[in-house]
Amino acid sequence: MYRGDFLAGNDSDWAIPMRRYYQTLYLDVCREVLPLLQSKERWMEVMTICEQAQNVDFAAEDFVTCQMQALISLGQPVQAMEQYRQYRERLWEEFQIAPSEQVEQIYAFASGMCRGSQGKDDILKMVTEEENDGRAFFCTFRIFQKIVALERRHLARTKGASTLMIVGLSNQVVPGTDAKRLERILLDSLRAGDPVAKLDVTSYVLMLTGSSQEDAGIVAKRIDRAFRKAYSHSRACLSFRTAPLEGNKGLAVEGAMEAVGG
Repeated sequence: MYRGDFLAGNDSDWAIPMRRYYQTLYLDVCREVLPLLQSKERWMEVMTICEQAQNVDFAAEDFVTCQMQALISLGQPVQAMEQYRQYRERLWEEFQIAPSEQVEQIYAFASGMCRGSQGKDDILKMVTEEENDGRAFFCTFRIFQKIVALERRHLARTKGASTLMIVGLSNQVVPGTDAKRLERILLDSLRAGDPVAKLDVTSYVLMLTGSSQEDAGIVAKRIDRAFRKAYSHSRACLSFRTAPLEGNKGLAVEGAMEAVGG
């Protein structure tokens, strides 16, 4: 009798809860049937169901992982990587969050399958062809952790030091909007290659390679000035915390959150 959402054109108070109820029922049924289809390797049907479920709730990552796994099983890792990119971009656009580690792992597996069929020259080209746009390097928090771990190994050999910094938004913050503004300022104000990752809705973490905490204080003031200049109408305030990063030593995060520039 019905196709699609329950009374899709009716936004009455009584219709919306019913629509969500039936959507939830539908997604639950999809989750029940997918393992059965996977066990029988009916990958095309798996993909069809995942696509339909994503039309209801694109952010439900279990359908994304199933679809990527189906594409990999069909020998289509490139399509699986494209599915990941589309999901990542929309997830960030809607919620300012990155995919989970499970989704990242499936993407890495698909990427590895693509690399496995390449020759030495192709691999060298692939790892060196990334264009440097002169901006800081934005990455997921998981990748940021790995970069920091590598830097600590490097510092253990060189006896040098780098600094971690958390930049947060406070006061009258406009959700999403001010965070995106801060992200642009960070990417433009930091050195090319400095890694930056999102911590939560209103804060970012970054690493200043080869910089002391005194240097980090100068960088913090530069970021604050750039934010104020670009978004003078914003009522949000920036706050900064720093921690020295040394090889094979613990982190001593400063106890107080210092607001730069007021």
